[in-house]
Amino acid sequence: MSDLELAVEQLSVGYGRSLIVKSVSLRVGAGELVVIVGPNGSGKSTLMKGISGVLPATSGRIVIRGAGPDVEVTSLPPEQAIRAGVGYVPQHSNVFPSLSIEENLQLGCYIAPKRAKARIIEIYQLFPDLADARRRAARTLSGGQRGMLALGRALMASPAVVLVDEPTAGLSPRYRDVVWQQLIHLRDAGVALLVVEQNTRAALEIGDRGYVLVNGEVSRDADCADLLADDELIKLYIGA
Repeated sequence: MSDLELAVEQLSVGYGRSLIVKSVSLRVGAGELVVIVGPNGSGKSTLMKGISGVLPATSGRIVIRGAGPDVEVTSLPPEQAIRAGVGYVPQHSNVFPSLSIEENLQLGCYIAPKRAKARIIEIYQLFPDLADARRRAARTLSGGQRGMLALGRALMASPAVVLVDEPTAGLSPRYRDVVWQQLIHLRDAGVALLVVEQNTRAALEIGDRGYVLVNGEVSRDADCADLLADDELIKLYIGA
């Protein structure tokens, strides 16, 4: 693992005066797949929006640490966070439905348009299904293909850290497996991945480390294998 790390320190995020995420700290290193799990309404998606800049932080810091000086991205708008190396794949509204697959990918490289052609080739190698349908409008794609396109577009800017919110929501078992395999491939390539996932067992079986979010606060963090061995956690959030 390289020295790169996303560090979230005592982050609070909310809507107006209502805090949803309260003093959350977490870290993600290069070549790590870190998952955030927890019950519905626990603030998982709000946390991702806060880290990505979609929602401004009320307090706390978000820092990318590497070989050089720290880069603080706290409350940067999404376009500036992308330039700093943070990619974000939201659960909803994550593609431009009227544009083709290739046009969606081109928009993902707006910060370095001269690199778009080479990056598109790399994305097609990663997601062959997209290459076969490159001229199709995104609105005609299956749920699994849309998920691949959203992830591919986020990768066009070669981010150091990728935030992925509910990547398998609503997908068939086949496409769930495909998406997880692609996330594992990115992890193995050295990308730092922070993934929110409602399917707690699947996330913990695949992830390296996990954070359990309850009522906007981290109730536990540990290696995923240790969380899977926690009988109380299994009882509360997974079941037999």
